[in-house]
Amino acid sequence: MPEAKNNSIIFIVGRPRSGTNYIRSILNQHSDIWVSAEPYFFNSGRYKGVFGTISHLSPFDTDSKIEEIFSLLASGITRGGFWTNPKLNLRAVKSKFARSDRKLQDLIRITLEERARSEGRSRFGDKTPSNLTRLKTLIDWFPDSKFLHITRDPRAVFISEINRKSRQHYRFKKINVITKFMIFLYICHDWKRNISLSKKYSKQYPENYLLVRFRLLYTEFEKEVKRICEFIRVDFEQSMFDPPRRASNLSKDYDPLNGWRKKISGFYDFLFRLLLGRRINSYF
Repeated sequence: MPEAKNNSIIFIVGRPRSGTNYIRSILNQHSDIWVSAEPYFFNSGRYKGVFGTISHLSPFDTDSKIEEIFSLLASGITRGGFWTNPKLNLRAVKSKFARSDRKLQDLIRITLEERARSEGRSRFGDKTPSNLTRLKTLIDWFPDSKFLHITRDPRAVFISEINRKSRQHYRFKKINVITKFMIFLYICHDWKRNISLSKKYSKQYPENYLLVRFRLLYTEFEKEVKRICEFIRVDFEQSMFDPPRRASNLSKDYDPLNGWRKKISGFYDFLFRLLLGRRINSYF
């Protein structure tokens, strides 16, 4: 197997509900890879991420600041359960961070490495869909990093969004006629932004960026997974054939590829085709 480098971090990105969990599940079946689920390093707004929580302590130049940083992280103040997961050895992260240059990128690398270590893996990564917009910063920090950007038919994304099981941290708490239309507009805007960034990144960062189409990953599984493995410089393993199904909002017999066709109304199908046109077929 090619030697893994500490700064060759795998980032899974893309529009939420597009299959980022699916790719993570596949990669985590590999004997040497662990991709963590949404540590929320950059998250801001009502539910602060790590940097929004600790940025007021910058520069992290004293031991007392280090103690305060990790007290905040251990308290569960940040969104999600990543930092309170007992599998993450925060004591080891704190010790290594204190001995590092104490930069934000050091915290990312050390934390992801320690979480992977707890699973017995040496190659590590981060599945945070919104990191797509942080790609330039992350490549500046980690020049050898690898980004897997998955795209999916926006109509399938729409069905997944309106069938979310939990809406605790979601901007639309209830689904009605108005919020459904707002979700439609938001998905169209975000999907077009994803395609625009894909074109930009594939030209600017061909060694760091790979576009993965959900349709091909689902219909040509072995070929696509081997392409991903080649890109991130690991050997394909047979265990990757059987990833657990994660985060599905719909019934177990729901077809992830075409199930939306039976659930979407003709009105919304027409609107998607009207606003997004042929690009739908090109990028899912």
